[in-house]
Amino acid sequence: MMKTFGKLKNGSDAYVYELSNEYIKIEVCNYGATLTRFIDLSDGKDVTLWFDDVSKYEKSDTCMGQTIGRVANRIEKGQFILNGIQYQLDCNNNGNSLHGGLSGLHTVVFDVEVKDNEIICHYLSKDQESHYPGNMDIYIRYRLVDHKVIIEYEATSDQDTLCSLTNHSYFNLSDEATIEHHDLKIDADAIGMVDTNGLTLPTILSVLNTPFDFKEYKSLKTVLNNQHDQIVLANHGLDHNFVLNNKELSLVASLKYQNKLLNVYSDLHHMHVYTANYMHELNANGNVDYLKHAGIAFETQFYPNAINNKMFEQPILRKNEQYKKQTIFELVQEEK
Repeated sequence: MMKTFGKLKNGSDAYVYELSNEYIKIEVCNYGATLTRFIDLSDGKDVTLWFDDVSKYEKSDTCMGQTIGRVANRIEKGQFILNGIQYQLDCNNNGNSLHGGLSGLHTVVFDVEVKDNEIICHYLSKDQESHYPGNMDIYIRYRLVDHKVIIEYEATSDQDTLCSLTNHSYFNLSDEATIEHHDLKIDADAIGMVDTNGLTLPTILSVLNTPFDFKEYKSLKTVLNNQHDQIVLANHGLDHNFVLNNKELSLVASLKYQNKLLNVYSDLHHMHVYTANYMHELNANGNVDYLKHAGIAFETQFYPNAINNKMFEQPILRKNEQYKKQTIFELVQEEK
């Protein structure tokens, strides 16, 4: 099913497309290939934050539910060298390039087709768009399988380029204004430390004996109120890359509230976790406001700024090779 979703700044109409099964329903907007709704059909509640009109997505800097690329997270000073050529990207966040820059994938209109229980979003990012090399052909596929929303990312390019795609949904499994009464578990032994501008450094910190140790379930309230210098630096919350232990597609994180459980699966080896430390969205949908710590994002990706730190796996997509990754969000009721 397709329905209108307001107008973009240029006057064109935006649309959302719906998929549902026995357990969950999602809606995806053609603007930014955005996951606008994720509804638990057992109680009719949204488990993600959302806006009720496309104009609010255009105005917001939260990247709410949107597809992020060509490169997720920050690139230092917006600069990188590829094949001996230096590139200068848009610097849109404290002197760094964030989430693809001013015209990243979250700001473009995708072609959308609903076919065989899939919402297929397609976009051709042209050579030098956002100052990246190569014509990149991008597909974002949303599928439902039982309790799972499967997001598949595919891309090819006619030149060597960079590619690290993710989804930026914010989750809140409760009716509460914040996620502080949620419990979190992450399969990671280390994080990347950040500087005062939010840039992830190549410096790895073991989670042992720190508030970043989520090897077992931990209350988010204890973390958000922690005085660890990295928590304080991020405006009292998580805004850090977790170095995952997975070798292939597997469970990397679980978020729990009472008996409701969200499992996150990924075949990428890094995940930036952000607890909406700067959120301030008034009248997001109806009269609902989203303020600080209203949700938590699980951004599966390559190590941030990896292109400038060769010790990490490189987010380079070679000419005519295929980028193919997936992230799965599974929503289940935990047995009591």
